Amino acid sequence: MSYQVTRIKPEKEQMVEFIKDKFEKSQIIILTNYRGELKTHGLTVKEVSGLREKIKESGSEYKVLKNTLAQIAVRDIGIEALGDYFVEPTAVIFGYKDPVATAKAILDFKKEADKDRNHLPLIKAVYMNGKFLSAEELDTLATLPPKEVLLSQLLGAIKGPVQNLAGAFSAPLRDFVNVLQAIVKQKEENK
Repeated sequence: MSYQVTRIKPEKEQMVEFIKDKFEKSQIIILTNYRGELKTHGLTVKEVSGLREKIKESGSEYKVLKNTLAQIAVRDIGIEALGDYFVEPTAVIFGYKDPVATAKAILDFKKEADKDRNHLPLIKAVYMNGKFLSAEELDTLATLPPKEVLLSQLLGAIKGPVQNLAGAFSAPLRDFVNVLQAIVKQKEENK
């Protein structure tokens, strides 16, 4: 599906620059439909406020954007395919810090929602590291440990073999020192 981008008034150009900046700073971009499939069953103002707060706690931001301005912004920064999803009202979640925390915030919000409303917001598109992800991949991302935990696990995985290698190299030297100490002790006893 392609979209038509029209020329914009000079006063709107500043808003496009503002939107481009948000897209460029984001590690993950999630486009959502907060109205649901039937417009009468969308998120309430209270629910949107709750979602916005959860998103903010994760170091991210939740914004409803004007479609034409968002389409121009994504075209200008080279992710034009994202523009196809700016149809009907669309809210964007800009994940600035940790994509896992952002995904987890959405999943937590849905878990806390009423069981007949926990499908909202609907995920329209997920864009991360130059690729589109599915809603299922976003859910999988949400189950990963935080970045700090992953880094410490990686460090532990690297540190273990290095310690074992150091132990293996030091064992012959330690054994040699033990033999020398035994010889010295034996000679002292023989005196």
